[in-house]
Amino acid sequence: METVYLKTLVEAIATGSLSKAADSLCITPSTASRRIKFMEDHYGYSLLDRSGSKLVLTNAGKIVMDTLLTDCDTSLHLRPTVYLKFPTADASKGLGTGKFDFGAGVEVSKWLGNWQPFAEGRYIVQGASHDETGAENFITADAGVAYSWNDRLVTSAYARFGTALFSDMSAPLEARLKMVWRFGDRMYTDVFALKGLSDGSPDYGGGASVFFEF
Repeated sequence: METVYLKTLVEAIATGSLSKAADSLCITPSTASRRIKFMEDHYGYSLLDRSGSKLVLTNAGKIVMDTLLTDCDTSLHLRPTVYLKFPTADASKGLGTGKFDFGAGVEVSKWLGNWQPFAEGRYIVQGASHDETGAENFITADAGVAYSWNDRLVTSAYARFGTALFSDMSAPLEARLKMVWRFGDRMYTDVFALKGLSDGSPDYGGGASVFFEF
């Protein structure tokens, strides 16, 4: 169960209403309601007693919350990742390889209050001809720490490193800062800036991406 659902349930009980929980988490009341409904459908029980002036946990809700809180305290979060890079330039005009890159990896993280240490590694297969371009299949990894300001905003500082992308190129090493803004239950955008620390990385850089979780 994603931590955003548990946070919504905890805040609903702390404030006594879904609307106040939504305000506290910087989400809409309908989003808070959908998250609780998702949890109730997932576990097959009503988790909240709505009969009084304030929301309280049902007996099933108490069991679910205790279980999830225990898991959050003791468990690492493991998430497999898939990487696919589409060709963005015309190889015949010397503007790129015109090939797909693909790979897979795994992310390991753990929330400690609002802090989240994390590490992620991926193995990438480059679609470009290795003989003609010197391209190499490579490993890339991130390691750092994130901080959750609220239910939508997370910032992080981390290092990116790995093996060289081309045979005559140095291995990359970068320091990065990133901001993640969640604008849906399973959609978010991130913006990052980097400072290269080796000849295999640009001196400075940055970018923005949109993600969908499933």
